[in-house]
Amino acid sequence: MSSDSADNNNNESREKQKIMADGSFHDHASSSSSTCPLASSPLQEVYYHLIYERSICNAEGMTVGHIIDSLREEGLYFWRDARFQESRDVAWQMATMEQGLLQQQSTNSGISTIITEADKAIVRKVKLNCRDFVRLISSEALLIMAAFSEELVIPDWKSFTADMIYHYDKTKPITDGENAQYIPILKEADPNKWGVAFCSVDGQRFSIGGKDARETTFSLQSVSKPITYALCLQAEGEEEVDKWISLEPAGRPFNTQDLEVGTNRPFNASVNSGAIMAAGLFASRFPKATWMDCVNKIRKTWYELCGQDLEIGFSQETFESEKATAFNNIAISYNLKGRRGLPRDVNIEKMLDIYLGCCSIEMTTEALATAAATFANGGVCPITRQVVFPAHVVRHVLAETMTCGMYDQAGRFAVQVGVPAKSGVSGALMVIVPNVLGIATFSPRLNANGNSVRGLAFCEALVRSYRVHLFEPLRSGNDSAKIDPRKNGTRKVRADLSQYALGIRVGDSWSKQLREIFLWAMVHVAFATEEGLSSRMRAAIQQEHKLVYQVPLDDPSLQRIIEEVQKDPTDLSQLEKMRKGRLIHDDFRSVIAFALMEIIHVDGKKTERENEMALNVITFLGVDPEVARMKLDRYEHHIGPNFKESEPFESGQLLRLRQQSGSVDDIEGFPTSPTPLYLEPSSSSGSELPPPMPQPESKARDAEQSRTSKNKNDTNSNSDQEVLRLRREVYRLRRQVATLNQLLHEKTGASTAATNTASPTSLPSPRSQLMRLSIHKPQA
Repeated sequence: MSSDSADNNNNESREKQKIMADGSFHDHASSSSSTCPLASSPLQEVYYHLIYERSICNAEGMTVGHIIDSLREEGLYFWRDARFQESRDVAWQMATMEQGLLQQQSTNSGISTIITEADKAIVRKVKLNCRDFVRLISSEALLIMAAFSEELVIPDWKSFTADMIYHYDKTKPITDGENAQYIPILKEADPNKWGVAFCSVDGQRFSIGGKDARETTFSLQSVSKPITYALCLQAEGEEEVDKWISLEPAGRPFNTQDLEVGTNRPFNASVNSGAIMAAGLFASRFPKATWMDCVNKIRKTWYELCGQDLEIGFSQETFESEKATAFNNIAISYNLKGRRGLPRDVNIEKMLDIYLGCCSIEMTTEALATAAATFANGGVCPITRQVVFPAHVVRHVLAETMTCGMYDQAGRFAVQVGVPAKSGVSGALMVIVPNVLGIATFSPRLNANGNSVRGLAFCEALVRSYRVHLFEPLRSGNDSAKIDPRKNGTRKVRADLSQYALGIRVGDSWSKQLREIFLWAMVHVAFATEEGLSSRMRAAIQQEHKLVYQVPLDDPSLQRIIEEVQKDPTDLSQLEKMRKGRLIHDDFRSVIAFALMEIIHVDGKKTERENEMALNVITFLGVDPEVARMKLDRYEHHIGPNFKESEPFESGQLLRLRQQSGSVDDIEGFPTSPTPLYLEPSSSSGSELPPPMPQPESKARDAEQSRTSKNKNDTNSNSDQEVLRLRREVYRLRRQVATLNQLLHEKTGASTAATNTASPTSLPSPRSQLMRLSIHKPQA
């Protein structure tokens, strides 16, 4: 067959193809399907859910644009989220093949960095069959499945954003207050600017106010203070920083020259004297660097806090305006030098310039919200997963910000709003709701205390309707019917080993890295045992792997790690390198610690050397040494009365004994509550893809063959339509069964609480039930 004839046949086949029996709309990627992780059936379930349940596409078929829009509805920005780097690269490759774009140019930072707005429009039009869909999302499969199954930290994102728009509109008409008057550039700012932005600890983002939130930049002013303070704590430690800066609320204006009686320290890091001292402490570590070099180091930290997504600028005009009117701050600087002294005798001018330079750093409300979310997430940026600050520094800074961050209105704000926050005289406000989200507002009009009037009003409105106050009752029911943003939807937080197994099955990149860390940790400890890496120890490692990941361990993978560790079993540098700068969740650390305990006890006894190696490994994974000792002690002494150290046992026995003794709930990462598993589609629901559609017959065939072929194609088409109809029916029935099981589960669970109350327990609303994904396996 000639190439022209083949092309004509292929074009004709594409024109005839509509919805195939496997739910796909075209087959342009069949050549790469052999390498696609299509065995991950949960992703197929998501694919069918988006088509039939969410109805995100029409008969023309699913496109990349449909996926981007669906993620945006859940608060995830496909083009601006570092976690989707691999998916963006895959989408670009698909567009290159389908649209015949120019050859890709490889860059160190990834293909997607060279995509222009015009290219994005082309990428959006790329059509996806089931294989392409799996290939597109598999690198962040767990995140995407969590988004589509309403399991992110704020599951009902649409309702949440609608409520925030309501509060925004209610506070927009407020015109009380005035701009800061003592700095010319702030005095001249547009007082009508009003932007609000949100970022959850899962990276869901949303902004209100148009350009005021997305494009308008403002100087941070005092909002910069917590970050400089955090950098000092991270570098110097709490004890050293405490020698220079106290932790007590001042009870005075933010620009007071008063110092703490008896110590002559600044009251805290949020008043000007404390922030200037923090700038001096930071500068003293870089004696040869200029003040601008130091400011740029701090700007870089801000860039990491903000997810490396938006530019973090510096306003020379603001700096010069600040310096021209900095008489009080100059007096504070000399007051500190004369009464307390300066760290490492730092240059006083350099110290003051760094302070003023930090106040002159510029960003948008959107960027500031992401920085707030990083603090809410314990120092881990939600959209890059980079560990910017360690958890103990974040805890310290948030506590100081809670008591001192809102100038001499901090106490009232703590009572009325009840979350850490930091304001600036530019009109910026950074609010942190720990473990939930970060909020940023910008409105230049200030009250007498120097805080944004609209920003305060918005926060007070939020707390009146949402349960975000740190001292809000969460279990008593005495909450005035406020909304808990974490429970608006169907998110069920049940830590379970199945999530790690699922991550491996669907090709999740971070799950693969976690498995590498898991194996390296076990091999290191195995070498430290008395019998070394014996065949029994290898079998134990394989058993632990199967227990966690529910699949046998690939022997070459284990052998590769063994050969590397064997060179120097005490060298943990590779383990540290794998985890450096990345978050390992505490529940996974608990999984590793539990597995290490089983490895240690394979021979029925534990030596000091084995225990020390396990302790070192857990410490290298980011656990505080004292906490690591506590965890090892807990696993050894709280596994129930059936465990005796002298008796050898098989790998997995610790978990079984703990379950028998009923003490599993006492240990992190091993709850006994049931965890929804993703459905394994039956053969009737199409877990296997049908073969590709047959190519059309050549036009050179005689008329009889054409008529026969036409009749055959009609028969096949009817058959395909019947299969598709049956699939939809199976999908509908499975969804209905899942919903009914969930209703039964919740009704049964609620019956216990209902026995102590006079009012009947109401079932969840039909809307909340219908919104639930059917990709979860109903509980027995």
